[in-house]
Amino acid sequence: MYVKKLKLANFKSFKGENNIFEFSPHINYFVGNNNAGKSTVIEALEFMSSPRADGETYKNAQCENQPCYVELTLAGNDIEDQLDKSNVTAAKAKTIKKCLITKQNEQYLIVRRDLSDYKTVKFLCKDTETEESSFENVTGIDKPFTTFFSPTVFHATDTPDDVLDFGTRKILGTLIGAKTKDLASSLEWKQFLQSYDDVFSATGSYSEMLKELNKSLSEYTREQFPSVTVSFAFDKPEASSFIKMGKTRVDDGVETDLDQKGTGLQRAVAFAALREYAHVIGDHTQDDSKTNADNLFLCVDEPEIWMHPKAQKQLAKTLVTISETNQVWISTHSPYILQGAFVSSDQNTENPVNLLVFSDNHDAPNRVQKSTNFGKLHPGTPSLAEITYEAFQIPTIEYCMELFESLCIYESTMNTRNGSKDSLKIDSIDDILKSSSFKLPKEYIICKKRFDSRAHKKSGWKNPITNEILPLYVRNINDHPESISEKAQAIDYFTKHNNKYLGGDPVPPEALSELEKIDNTYTEEDLEKAIEILLWAIPRCQELIQEEYWTWDFKAKDLIKN
Repeated sequence: MYVKKLKLANFKSFKGENNIFEFSPHINYFVGNNNAGKSTVIEALEFMSSPRADGETYKNAQCENQPCYVELTLAGNDIEDQLDKSNVTAAKAKTIKKCLITKQNEQYLIVRRDLSDYKTVKFLCKDTETEESSFENVTGIDKPFTTFFSPTVFHATDTPDDVLDFGTRKILGTLIGAKTKDLASSLEWKQFLQSYDDVFSATGSYSEMLKELNKSLSEYTREQFPSVTVSFAFDKPEASSFIKMGKTRVDDGVETDLDQKGTGLQRAVAFAALREYAHVIGDHTQDDSKTNADNLFLCVDEPEIWMHPKAQKQLAKTLVTISETNQVWISTHSPYILQGAFVSSDQNTENPVNLLVFSDNHDAPNRVQKSTNFGKLHPGTPSLAEITYEAFQIPTIEYCMELFESLCIYESTMNTRNGSKDSLKIDSIDDILKSSSFKLPKEYIICKKRFDSRAHKKSGWKNPITNEILPLYVRNINDHPESISEKAQAIDYFTKHNNKYLGGDPVPPEALSELEKIDNTYTEEDLEKAIEILLWAIPRCQELIQEEYWTWDFKAKDLIKN
């Protein structure tokens, strides 16, 4: 069973009723700028199980008097089995099962929680007489559904204390509960309960100590209610109640409670708890078949806040392992989290990465889009530079160089005419991209002038100014930062030789002026545009190979058919 679809109607920043998210049964990533709505989707999943606040808190302020709700579609062939295994009563489970929809050999359960009536949930049910479907509250209170669907959520605002809380629904409490689940049936526990009874029962020593207090309270109370008797009773404790009493102790030379240690150590222990939690979940799902295992729905919001990059990559792999048998959502700003996921999931083609990119333009028609752009150069295993660009829209020189190298690989396979194959060098890319057959869009034919120290010969200087297409310009500046250091030498040479190039040709006045201004630098905008051009050029190379336009004619300076 998994969440197939989530629909938000005027929920926080998502206006209207067309905000529909399709999820993978395995792992789902949300990326985008701050305030783009990533955490809101995780909040919506949590809202379906246990609203953290009044429904009005979640309403979009601009959408008064409009439908406001969250709608969840559960899918899978094991929904009935999961209901039977849950703590939902048999009667309520039977009622919910009547709302199951079967399509294409898969069961669906569609549930809605309205913000105006947030304490109840409604199930999409079909009237057996009219065949019409409508949302109905068939369970009364929402507990039967929240018992059945209860995602585990780690919020970006959670502190190490939240992770290391001993509550039964917190990570550490869950771990201790899992490790001590057999305590209640042990001989030691039965002996403990007997000892507890000896002290706290009605005839026990503790009750004996309270007799005088009971008598006094009863006498004072009978002044107003003559027939009343007051006494104290202490029920036998549940094994789980002792978990909440725990503390985490750490000995780093001085043993104290963890909350007295530094933040770094606190977070290290919290991360250790996260990793162990993942292993426990993994062991649990491996012990049971996919059909019989309990479903885990895990939401993690910005896990990188606590973690060193190396730890982020370790966590990413752990989460991918969990997702092999459970559904996971991760909101992140970290390329390390994403890279770890791609590397891990590439080894399991049945568990593909589902990446949703969120725009911070809340009015955009396609505010959330599924990304299919990863792995252009290395299918299934994108580099950190590619992830940084595609997921976070940050251009880097590393990604530009990866793309340029890929373009060079295509060029190296090209046949040549009217020239030897060895003559096809890096600089040929300038001519190839500008050629008519390559059909580079006009807006991409952007050239910049660069100082090229290769113009320096043994006996003097030729023209050192080259006019290169932008990707080549950026590449050459990055690969040859030393070139500009010889500019003063070139200017000095022209001054001493009556403004003439080596060979006697005059240096035009405008060339001298340009030479003074050239500094061999590129801007962030240049880098971004160079990447954009290369991303267009690489698939164009693939097209030309298929069309057999892969011979370069040096004389014509154009591509011709083989």
